[in-house]
Amino acid sequence: MIFFKQTLKPNSQRSGFTLLEILVVMAILAVILGAALPMGSKWITSQAKRDTQTELRQHGVAVENYFRDTLELPSSLKDLIQPPKGISGWSGPYLTGDVASASQTSTGFEVDAWRRPYRLSQSGDQLVILSDGPDAVRSNGDDLRVTVDVTWIRRELTLERLEILNDAVLRYNSIYGKDQPLTPGFSRIFTVLVTRKILPNSSELQEDAWGDAFVEDPLGRSPVVKLTSVHLGRTSGSQGVGGSSSKKGGQGQKGSKQGKGGGVPRRRPK
Repeated sequence: MIFFKQTLKPNSQRSGFTLLEILVVMAILAVILGAALPMGSKWITSQAKRDTQTELRQHGVAVENYFRDTLELPSSLKDLIQPPKGISGWSGPYLTGDVASASQTSTGFEVDAWRRPYRLSQSGDQLVILSDGPDAVRSNGDDLRVTVDVTWIRRELTLERLEILNDAVLRYNSIYGKDQPLTPGFSRIFTVLVTRKILPNSSELQEDAWGDAFVEDPLGRSPVVKLTSVHLGRTSGSQGVGGSSSKKGGQGQKGSKQGKGGGVPRRRPK
């Protein structure tokens, strides 16, 4: 009987890593991750800031358009999507694109990139929309904000109304001025122009965008040849007050948006 004996030859190639090699690789990976994680965190924070700033600018434009239609500043960001009670002239929604799409099913437009609610603060004609920034701490240097100053919109709407009124005054004077000159007192002037069917009987033309009645220019002059607003300054020897700029993180003034009702600008609801 013949027996066969198998002789195992030693493997000349290593079949795995030693414990020391594994530890070295793990140490190298730890160093790489230690350097990459802070960089990744900074990138995420930077991107979140950019996203929040972009949304704040969109909100700023929406607030301007909301004010142009209603002559009121919104009390909350929801007012830009849904008409608030007691406010006339609303013709929104005023948020567009991705912001508006998201807002139809969620409150995403009300929170920043860190999912924290924006804060609103109003002082006079200025509205500030504020994010507490990445650390969620107020007023510590990394807050993000947009400041909307609507003074320029009031001025623009007032000038639009004055253009209509002064055109009516000019036409009246060319027809009736010699025999029936206009005397000071805006209420009287308005009634005469409406009665003569030179001016539409619109309540929007009875006051400026600050809610004050127009006055003759210069004040007290008779016959009246021109009207102005006390908020623009009178032209008797001096120039009118310049309009305020819109402060919205670098945005300039937007083009005017015509009100409804035959091109007559909107008035502040009573």
